[in-house]
Amino acid sequence: MTTFFLFFRQLIIITLALVMCTHLHASSITDSRDGEHYTTIKIGRSEWMAENLRYNVRGSRCINDIKKLCNLGRYYSFDMAEKACPSGWHLPSKKEWNSIFEKVDNTFDLILLGYCFDEGKCFDLDKNAYFWTSSNDYEWIVNLNVVKAHAVRFESAKGILLNPPNSFFKAQYYFNVRCVKN
Repeated sequence: MTTFFLFFRQLIIITLALVMCTHLHASSITDSRDGEHYTTIKIGRSEWMAENLRYNVRGSRCINDIKKLCNLGRYYSFDMAEKACPSGWHLPSKKEWNSIFEKVDNTFDLILLGYCFDEGKCFDLDKNAYFWTSSNDYEWIVNLNVVKAHAVRFESAKGILLNPPNSFFKAQYYFNVRCVKN
């Protein structure tokens, strides 16, 4: 099977798993900026996008820059991610990511799309998923005077890992985005 069909099959499995969870309630929104439709889920008191954001921010990427794979979600630098969510939605904080996993007993599943570099090469497809957290999770590296943004990482073998040990400098990495309703 091609990678695209493996992703599509996994997307169907994830969607079915989300619909069957008793504490998740499905809905949808339409992004007024581009007409894209997104399934949303309510977990506890928060409403989350159940799909990766696909909004085409200038400079955002698709898997290995293949346009037909943009339907799985786009990759954003940290600067782009902070501005990518539609009006009324925001980039989740680490605390919000933690909360979602407390509510769903670590069974919240995702398509493992890895990450990309700014030159468009993507890595760890089918192994990991990375998502940016909001700017209130900034950390300053004093010696380098560079802002280091945090992300959450999901590994197929280990589940969620917060604050990966790697340095995710905002100028180099592109991750997916999930938005939370304000």
